Amino acid sequence: MVDAGLIEERHVQAALSVANARGLKIGEALVELRIVRREVIVAVLAAQRLIREGKLALANGLSELKKLKPTSAAEAAHEEAEAEEKEKGVSFYCFLKLAHLLPGSPPVKESPGKPEKHVLESQLEDTWQELKSISPPPPTQPRLPDDVREMLERCGFKTDAQQVAVQRAGRTYMSYREKRLSLEQALIQFQCLQIEAAEPGQWSGTFPSLPVL
Repeated sequence: MVDAGLIEERHVQAALSVANARGLKIGEALVELRIVRREVIVAVLAAQRLIREGKLALANGLSELKKLKPTSAAEAAHEEAEAEEKEKGVSFYCFLKLAHLLPGSPPVKESPGKPEKHVLESQLEDTWQELKSISPPPPTQPRLPDDVREMLERCGFKTDAQQVAVQRAGRTYMSYREKRLSLEQALIQFQCLQIEAAEPGQWSGTFPSLPVL
């Protein structure tokens, strides 16, 4: 493993100490210390067996092992978390940004009425959770509940027009999150709603089919 560049000699010594103290195999100790992933150990042991049985030349075995990604268990966990986050798709904040709805660029430092970017993202995600549960109110009632209006105002959406636009964006964003529309289709659908000045309808989950471009 050292010759293949997967670990360093100091890792071997650390793993040996743990293995001797806890009655583990050295591979188990390497995994326990989060130096390498278990999958790497499995691959190394398979190559070792083939080399010892004369079915694989040492040079060829090392060449194959060098192709392994020497990712530690800690790095692998981080990559899995990033992959999971990516699987969730574009955030509502990013959707509004792509739709050119954000009220100005988020400042680097917090200032009155303009929260920091990560705070704004969190607030908009909370707002999105509220928006997706709202049914159209009677004409005599405010378009949005007061608490949702306040949330949008804290995010910088001060006017009725801005808040209605965000509600329309929330409608099409839901179709994207539920994989009824692609991101591009959802953005086009939002622009169509803006042009038509359509009021946000009930969250029925059905939307007009988009023309094939």
